[in-house]
Amino acid sequence: MTVRERHDKTTFRFWQEGSGYDRNIDNPKTLEAAINYVHDNPIRRGLANTADEWKWSSWHAYFGDVKGDQEEVPTVHGLPDRM
Repeated sequence: MTVRERHDKTTFRFWQEGSGYDRNIDNPKTLEAAINYVHDNPIRRGLANTADEWKWSSWHAYFGDVKGDQEEVPTVHGLPDRM
């Protein structure tokens, strides 16, 4: 991501600025919790009542419900089958 630090300087950043912390995903339950957290973001923000209502949710690809303009969503390899 390129960020403008000043009017005359831009810098490349791999991580977005701001708070946050690393999470070790070392077992299926932790992975499932992280996936559910991401799927529930639009619900927490009041943008949808359920994850499947949010057009851009990864929920659609995760549960094999890719249709319409989401057919170009890339496949994520290496994740365990749904838990």
